[in-house]
Amino acid sequence: MRTRHRLAGLVGACVLAVLSMPAGAQQDVSGTWAGKLAVAPDTELDVHFVLTRTTDGAYTAMVTSPDPGGIKDVAASAVSFDGSTLSVTVDALSGAYEGTLADGRITGEWRQQGTAIPLALMPYEAPVLSQAEIDLLLGQWTGKLTAGAELTIVFRFETGEAGELVGFVDSPDQGVRGIPISNIELADGELTFRIPRVNGVYTATVDGEAMTGTWTQGQPLPLNMTRGELAPSVPSLDLSAEDLAALEGEWRGMLDVPGPDGQTRALELSIRIEETESGESVGYLDVPAQGVSDLPVSALSFADDGRLTISFLSLRAAFAGDVSGDEAVGTWTQGPLAVPLTLRRD
Repeated sequence: MRTRHRLAGLVGACVLAVLSMPAGAQQDVSGTWAGKLAVAPDTELDVHFVLTRTTDGAYTAMVTSPDPGGIKDVAASAVSFDGSTLSVTVDALSGAYEGTLADGRITGEWRQQGTAIPLALMPYEAPVLSQAEIDLLLGQWTGKLTAGAELTIVFRFETGEAGELVGFVDSPDQGVRGIPISNIELADGELTFRIPRVNGVYTATVDGEAMTGTWTQGQPLPLNMTRGELAPSVPSLDLSAEDLAALEGEWRGMLDVPGPDGQTRALELSIRIEETESGESVGYLDVPAQGVSDLPVSALSFADDGRLTISFLSLRAAFAGDVSGDEAVGTWTQGPLAVPLTLRRD
């Protein structure tokens, strides 16, 4: 059985097929039930069964995993609960679960491709941090992640409206800000949290003003963080007053990019050339649909004949074109991608 691959695909869509049963006759087991599935001798997968009770007393279910590479929101094909035995069939995974409820715990087995794996489920409880633990994390933390190129990573922890701890990840070098953090756990200085949007996990030892840890997103990479604000780092562009006057402002364009289905999609982007209060010329890239904002221009050249080249080293991308008045006609390159792009100044 290829258990790990099947179960690493064991989380995915939304479940609607259900078996009907009498309403009001048994305990309600709706909610999220969590357990650990041993998919290999040294590997466990966190699995969540999200059970929802319908108005007629039947149940729907969704199977998911918060772990990187785990299945996400896979719908069950059939669900039944008779007051003691829970049965969940997931055709999309060629698997099924059956367990017995007793003392607030469901004990049973996950069966897949002829193999049965013990799986006990308990009601999921979100981690609750003490005020001392919240205070230990509050603020901004910065570090460098080496993943091909070196990227600056920022963690921001703050308190929400109810006083709870909330967190966000920023990647300034990629112009990405405000990726939500979830499942924050801190016990005896050992920190763990997840970043569902990028399917990532961070684990670290927190010691005063430092985190020594590992970022896992496909593969584990060392990532150590230090408490403190990120010093602004926007490259100054070498532009004469005449060149700045010719380029200053916001230049917008639509980039036609191929999608995974082979269809071309239009992606709006803008490049802003500005002068700071100290008289320096700087530039930024915004791609709203991808959550990219204020990504610094790494380098810019503007020739006497109107030839413009703008580079974004963190994206390994560049625009090269010819400027005429408020229009720049050229090509956007990024890796193997090379597509026409026309920019117009607002």
